[in-house]
Amino acid sequence: MLQVSLLAGVALAGAAMTDRIPVLMYHHLVEHTPRASSELHVDCFAAQMAFLAAHGYRPLTLDEFSDYQAAGAFPERSLLITFDDGYRSFREHAFPVLQRHGFPAVVFPLVATRPGLQRVVLFSDQLSFHDLRAMAADGGLIEVGSHSYDLHHYGEHGVPAALRQPGETTSDHLERVRADLVLSRMLLEQQTDQAITALAWPFGVSSEAVATVAEGVGFELQFTTDEGYVTADSSRDALPRFNVAALEGHCFTRVVTRALP
Repeated sequence: MLQVSLLAGVALAGAAMTDRIPVLMYHHLVEHTPRASSELHVDCFAAQMAFLAAHGYRPLTLDEFSDYQAAGAFPERSLLITFDDGYRSFREHAFPVLQRHGFPAVVFPLVATRPGLQRVVLFSDQLSFHDLRAMAADGGLIEVGSHSYDLHHYGEHGVPAALRQPGETTSDHLERVRADLVLSRMLLEQQTDQAITALAWPFGVSSEAVATVAEGVGFELQFTTDEGYVTADSSRDALPRFNVAALEGHCFTRVVTRALP
């Protein structure tokens, strides 16, 4: 178990605590009517962050999240904000809102889709390494994790790339995943000067075997797309999240308020 930080120790000593918190998962912010479950209108996101600010919620950094979970309890009205894929809409629309409220967030870019590394044309612009560096340096609110280097696709038999493909040996599969994750960490650490210790699995899909590989190459926190609250008992290699783009209206407020004691 990780050593509990002084911050967590102080919170446990005096602040109101809760046994579970939500991890919010966002993807792409848009100015048109959302056309996919990964899209959320920019005005909706701004309203959600305003709700959190008005009701005293405090998003956590990755270190705080990790330490509080290790300690067995979280400060009341705390949560974690995450963005998958690395769309440029994060810098254009989410980052200014987060700055306004002083909220930290974690971006999980798919490394192979950064400008300069792209092999295919994507349907929406992606954050560059320069974007990631600039945001990380501007106020210290933005942290970077990995969404893998190039595992966000399905193999020719329709199996998610993180899993063993038909005809692939177990050793070849695990070495392929290991090499991908090592490359993603190496490039992100070189480009951002941050320690990359969190991974969001593409499609939220993993297995015990690949989770062990990810832990072995340095990913201390692994996030899925399974819905649910994080508790002290949640496995660090399969942390659940709520897909906010699929939540509408009062569903968002129910998710964050139901974590209260």
